[in-house]
Amino acid sequence: MKRKLIGCIINDPESDYQNNIIDGLMRQCEKYDYNLAVFSPLVDVSHYDTVYTSGEFNILNLINFDLLDGVVVASEPLIRKEDKIFFNWIQKLLEEKCKKPVITLDVPMGDYDLVCVDDKSAFFQITSHVLDFHKRRNIYFLSGPEKFNISEIRIAGFIEKMKSEGIEVPEDHIFYGDFWYTSGGSLAQRIISEEIPMPEAVICANDQMAIGLQRALTESGIKIPDQILITGYDASQDAALNRITITSFLPDISGMAQEAINRIRRIIEPDKPVKSIEKFDKNNLFTGMSCGCQSDISHTIQCIEASIIRKKRDFNEAVFRFG
Repeated sequence: MKRKLIGCIINDPESDYQNNIIDGLMRQCEKYDYNLAVFSPLVDVSHYDTVYTSGEFNILNLINFDLLDGVVVASEPLIRKEDKIFFNWIQKLLEEKCKKPVITLDVPMGDYDLVCVDDKSAFFQITSHVLDFHKRRNIYFLSGPEKFNISEIRIAGFIEKMKSEGIEVPEDHIFYGDFWYTSGGSLAQRIISEEIPMPEAVICANDQMAIGLQRALTESGIKIPDQILITGYDASQDAALNRITITSFLPDISGMAQEAINRIRRIIEPDKPVKSIEKFDKNNLFTGMSCGCQSDISHTIQCIEASIIRKKRDFNEAVFRFG
């Protein structure tokens, strides 16, 4: 019997978020004896050379969707470019050429089925660390693009914790960015110029914005975390290896990708059993210097190993390890 073939559309596959998606897809495909085909431009959508980036994305025009049994789209990294040009282009490509089941991850794309990480609980926990452990109460939140589901869900986790402590969050304490370093840098400049008052802490909706904020504030002479405490999200290599390590949280990205494969299986093989997803530790808060805690050494070592050692698969291992 011919093995099912699942397609994955993703970009910049060596980044941490995308790496974890591929890990989850491969884990679950392996359980079902499915093949996985990854179609990927090798650059982030925010790459400075837009002509080169457009050329990279042209590889997606080569996909023969008729040969696939389902498609998973990593849609979140595609919204990091303000005009959403590549996000919109891929949506149009799918609508015109793909008749197979499509699952999108974290960010909705048209009417396609969506699987998300539990961001709300994660940001409730991050905010708890800032409020309960560090006793900071005047807190800004730097989120992703306005009106995107993941931006608003992450804000909701923050607000829920603040309100549980009897703290109202003014509208002007919520800021929107694009999940890229420049958003953090822009907020920093508004603080440095005294356009907005200096907060006690800034909770960022991802690590890149947290790093951009930290670097710009530090360069201006503002002390992190003494004057401003900063946290991120994704527990990326960038955060763990930053000169001032960033306190961050590791979401269950691999589990989200595994669930996407399960949803496709329910559609293409409705009579077959669906297998469970690996249990995830929901307390994956990794502390760093940016909040005044000691860096999580074991996490830092893992990130160093992953950044300098490109591992090949050991086919004798019972569990597949990607990256």
